[in-house]
Amino acid sequence: MKKVLSRKPMISIDEQIELLKSKGIKFNIMSEVEAKKYLSNNNNYFKVTSYRKNYDKHPGGVQVGQYIHLEFAYLVDLAIIDMRIRYHILHMALDIEHYIRMD
Repeated sequence: MKKVLSRKPMISIDEQIELLKSKGIKFNIMSEVEAKKYLSNNNNYFKVTSYRKNYDKHPGGVQVGQYIHLEFAYLVDLAIIDMRIRYHILHMALDIEHYIRMD
């Protein structure tokens, strides 16, 4: 039996920001306007928000399920660090391959 994948509906950048806010993600360090520009020009919602799973959520109370002290700017920083690490690893792998072939 083949599993049917359900696709999530496309949402606008404004809706993405509202969804993030509903999950407790703050825009104090990077404003909503800056976040919209970042999501439009630099990265996509799913890549940036994948890093949120590294943060704790409120276990109870009125904010149950929302992230604790999570800023959108933190997610952007992690995305940038990840990209730079990937570039360094790629460069190292190419250098290693080059030197292996020289022997």
